[in-house]
Amino acid sequence: LVNAQNGEILFARRATDTSPPASTIKLLTALVAYQAKGMSGNLKIQQQDTRAQPSSVPLITGETISISDLFHALLIESANDSALALARYAGGSVEQFVGMMNAKAAALGCKNSRFKNPNGLPIEGQYTCAQDMMKIFEAAIAIPEIREICRTKRFFLKTAAKKQWLKNHN
Repeated sequence: LVNAQNGEILFARRATDTSPPASTIKLLTALVAYQAKGMSGNLKIQQQDTRAQPSSVPLITGETISISDLFHALLIESANDSALALARYAGGSVEQFVGMMNAKAAALGCKNSRFKNPNGLPIEGQYTCAQDMMKIFEAAIAIPEIREICRTKRFFLKTAAKKQWLKNHN
């Protein structure tokens, strides 16, 4: 528990115990992708981007979608396929992007984390802790565009698959 005004830790229990990151990893994905490439432009979806189930968006191979829409789907709907598409966009490949994620986490001072994919789906050897996630969270919301998406209650997304309202569950 941290005081948002001054960063003072008010309470911590087992803050360095590790566990799978699940979708909290998407804050790091957004941070790394934003710092590498920003949010402007469009991306043509490739088949490898669609290989992350489940996804409520979903993305369709061959469609072109705005990078901004991918960020919204990632942070509001927790879209696994959007995480893969953004990783490829920012890193050239998911594997290279995961290397960027781990380098960024280390640069932020994260000592009890190891990331192996950009969407948080279960994979052996992927873990983080509350202390490290707080560092990632603070770095991500320090970026006005990411902070604004995280506070967006509803976002209208149009993809080749469907038109839908994404609802923030944070």
